[in-house]
Parts: sequence; C-alpha cells; structure tokens
Amino acid sequence: MPGTKPELSNLRLPIRIADGVRAKLDFDFACGRGHSFGEYHVHGVVNEILCSSLDPIQHRVQSGFPHEALQTPGTTGRRREVDFAVDVLTSGTRAFYAEVKWAGSSHCTQENMLNDLCRLQIIKDLEPNAECVFVLAGRFDEIDNLFSSGILVQGTACLLHRNATGPLREGGRKRRTKNFSLAHNVDHAPQLGTMGHSLSKRLPSIPAAVCTYMVYGARSATSGNRFQTLVWSVETS
Repeated sequence: MPGTKPELSNLRLPIRIADGVRAKLDFDFACGRGHSFGEYHVHGVVNEILCSSLDPIQHRVQSGFPHEALQTPGTTGRRREVDFAVDVLTSGTRAFYAEVKWAGSSHCTQENMLNDLCRLQIIKDLEPNAECVFVLAGRFDEIDNLFSSGILVQGTACLLHRNATGPLREGGRKRRTKNFSLAHNVDHAPQLGTMGHSLSKRLPSIPAAVCTYMVYGARSATSGNRFQTLVWSVETS
C-alpha cells in the first residue's frame, strides 16, 4: 500500500536512534545549542525518531511508561517507568522499550545505568518478543570517562561491551552476548554490594544477570569525534 511504513521489526530502530541522535547533536551544536544538551534534550530526539519512523495507525509511542512488572505490590508513590514504550495497537501488545542516558549528567551514574538495565531485563524476560534497548549518548570524552572505572571498565567482567558485538549483515560474525551476573559476581562484589542495597529499593526484584549485546554505535565525523551514541540490546536471561 503506497505510503505505508515498514513493519516495526524491519525498521532497525536501534540503528535509526544511534544515527539520528548523533546527527541531531552535531546539527544542534553547530547551531549554537550545545548549552542545552542533556538527558531531556536526547529524550526529545529519541521521541522524534520513534514517532517519525512508526505508523500512528499501527503504533503508539509512550514516554515515561509505568510498566506493571516494575511495580512492587503494596507500595505507594510515583510508579516506576521506562523512558519509552511502543504499543502495537492491532494486537494490544508492546513491541519496543528504551531507556536513555546522557553521559556527563549527574543522573548518569553507573548505579543508575545498572538500574535501567535491570528494568529492561525484567521486561525482556516477561516479554521475550519485545525489543528492549539501552541508549547512551554524550560527548566522546564523557563516555570515555564513564567507562574508565568500576563495573564499566572494559574486559571480560564488565557490565557492557563498548565495542559493537551485534550481528553483521554480511560476513557471518556471531553475536556476542554479555552476561553480567548480579547474583554471584566475585569481580565486582564490593561495588555490587553497595549498589544492590540501593537497587533492592528501586526494583520489585533484582534479576540474576543482565544479558546484553552492543548493537550499534555512531560518532561525529569530525576529527575530534565530538559526540557518540551507543545502543545495546537486552536479551532474555
């Protein structure tokens, strides 16, 4: 049918988000808007990308979605949310979830990143057919700094692989899933001991592991590699 947009599964939304966010950061910076950059700014860009990519007759984009699996029965106060959810209107299901962070902001701590990933892991294990992604954007040096210590130091025991580990369209490279244990992690026991106490108050339960692979990364074409956007997929544990 002329004008009909492709099915969500064929849209490669993680790649669209990575490329689109990086390009919009470069454009806005060139227009003198760099002072306004932050998590709120990136959320707006992701929202634009999702809404422009999806057919509104078939899909609805929700921001700040309070997924039922993230709530603790009997508690009061603000409901826990994921940054974005995409409803499939024809089936009454949800097909896509995203959490978004801006490197360099006071909110983008390793604990908060782990909390976002745990939320996505809970949802993915409950809805295995849904695509769940974690998006990290920011200045290249701020992302470097974030991955220079703690549970993000690159190696076999890190929380997230920073280099792309998703499947290539050609060449046959296998996807490399990163399993980060939260139940019995001897490499990061001190950090996780502290984080786990806090996370237990922010989640209905802590998953045994966070399973991810790095789908795609986009960086500025300038010689200084000013901005970068990275997207990880969360897989069933």
